[in-house]
Parts: sequence; structure tokens; C-alpha cells
Amino acid sequence: MGNPDKEQPAATHRSTDADGPPAYTSTASSLPDAPPYEGPATGQRRMSTSSSVEEEGPRKPGKIPGAINSYWQTSMSRTFHLGEHRDAPLFAVKSGSGWTTKKPGLTIFDGPNSSDYPMLTGATRASMFGRKYDISLPPLANSGSSEYTKETISIGTSWSRQVHKFTIEVESGPKGETRREDFEWRSTRGDEVRELGSKWLRGWKLVRLSSEAFRGPGGERHARDEGTTSDGKEIVAVWAHNSSWSMTKAFKFRFRGSALAGELGERFDLMALMTGLNMWHQEVAASAATSGAAA
Repeated sequence: MGNPDKEQPAATHRSTDADGPPAYTSTASSLPDAPPYEGPATGQRRMSTSSSVEEEGPRKPGKIPGAINSYWQTSMSRTFHLGEHRDAPLFAVKSGSGWTTKKPGLTIFDGPNSSDYPMLTGATRASMFGRKYDISLPPLANSGSSEYTKETISIGTSWSRQVHKFTIEVESGPKGETRREDFEWRSTRGDEVRELGSKWLRGWKLVRLSSEAFRGPGGERHARDEGTTSDGKEIVAVWAHNSSWSMTKAFKFRFRGSALAGELGERFDLMALMTGLNMWHQEVAASAATSGAAA
């Protein structure tokens, strides 16, 4: 048996492209097929009431709460909800096939249904082998633009394991200043996932790679500070699968550290949630395809 404290890479479909993983790039350009961004829907800006779903804790400022679940409407529906509780949906999500570079595989709407609220963010496959995804985001504040912009998340390797990397603006001053920082999702079975509940046994942690995120020497789990990676970086979010593969609650997401405190800003919040949700959606789609082929 393996060492339970050692992080294990999640099962995933890898490209057999002879060139290996693509170099990571991030761009910010207008998406010609995206509608003009009209700002948050009236009355839809919310404050979190807990740091984790169905548990009391500190409040997190911003549109996205500190912890959020996915809730399927029916087992056959391509639309599901995100929220702290099933009976109080915050956002509607429409899922596509996820296998085309033409249309979004996932779209999050700025309210509880897709017909009355505008798109908040979306994920579209940017490479045929699924090693890059374009994430549509509202324009930067004070940019003077009304068009959505694009950021890219890429699959790469770090220390012989798969990681999902992206760069995004984070808040860096009291007057709305921003700077771009690098982040990566790493697979984990650590305490961060177990804290989500006994059913959440495998997931991914979002690591802040900048020097501002250095928290100490790292090391083995028993020796390092809570919320710190083995290389001394800060963990700012985590998501996990429900091990029972419930069709009503299958995905759980939680901010941590500086992200839970609202210090990184709403643009980071959107990117973190969308990339985590898209990774989960692709794993579910791949699992369903494998099950269908076996049948």
C-alpha cells in the first residue's frame, strides 16, 4: 500500500502529443462571440453566510461565497445550480459536451437561471486534446471596455505530476491596484480535502506560487503549518469529488487563506471557481465516456 500522506495524481486522460505539454501562456483579449458585459445582475450580489457549506464561520466578502456546492436539478438535465444550500441557488450552470473548441463546455450565469441572467464566466476547450481551456471573464475594472476577456488554463507537469496552471490579476492595494500572479491546481488527498467532509476523499488544491505566498519551509504534512504545501506555498482553494458520486451533490468547493479573507479580489474568485468546476466537469465527462464504452 502507498503512503497515505503522499499526494497522488488524479486519474486523467493525457495527450499523447509527441511535443509534450504545451508551454503555458496567458492572454487578455476580447472574445468576438461573447456578449457585452453588463455588470452584476441587479440584486444578485451576495455575501457568504459561512466559511464552509452548512457550517458557521467567518463571512467572505464578494459575489462568490466562501464555500459552494453543485446541485443537479435532475439526472438528465444539462443545467445545475451552485449555492451554499440546495434550496437557495446562487448561480445556474449550463454544461455542453466539453469536446468542442467552438462552444463553451460550461457557462456560469449571474443568477439562479440561464434565461433571465447574463453569463458570468465560461470555459471553452482551446486545444483538441483538452490541454488548454479559455476562461471568459468580465473586463477589468476601470478598463473602459464592455467586452469579456480571456485567460487560459493549461495542463503541465511539476515534480512529475500533473498540474493545471493559470495567471490572473489579484488585488494589491487599497485603491484597486492589481498585479498578475501565477497559480496551479495540484491533486491531493490531504487534510484540505478531508476537511470538506467524510465523503470527500480526493480532490485538488489551488496553490499560490508568488513570493507573497511563501509561508515557510514546507516539508512533510506533520511538520508544516496548516494550509501550506510541501514547498512552502499557500493553499487558497480546494475542490473535491463526492466519493459516492451523488447525482444531487457531486462537487464541493472552498476558498482558504487569503482567498477566504477576500484579499485576492473577485476576478481571482471567478477564475478559481470556473477552473475548478471545469476540471471536475471534464473528469465526470471522461468517466461517463469510459463507463459507456465498457457497457
